[in-house]
Amino acid sequence: MRRIQTKVNFFTRTWEQGETDTARASDFHLINYVRNNRIRWTENVDDSSNAHEAFLRTWGWPHIATWYFYFRKINFPLDPEIHGRWEWAGIYFGEKF
Repeated sequence: MRRIQTKVNFFTRTWEQGETDTARASDFHLINYVRNNRIRWTENVDDSSNAHEAFLRTWGWPHIATWYFYFRKINFPLDPEIHGRWEWAGIYFGEKF
């Protein structure tokens, strides 16, 4: 996950917080949350996912019952090495509404 984590504007926020919220977590380290925990995830991405963004429901975290990993397609045609690849762009806390 760290390898595909976006280098710019990675976020952690609740579903209630808007996109304009300045909640950023550029120093987020997943290992701090998965160590000694039995983390689970669904086999498929959420039904609201599409060709440009995807949500993966996870659970088993110690203090937050459910998280959704948020992935998005990279749109940067100037660099064909990364254009069209997926990046892990953030985490939404809680159940999706």
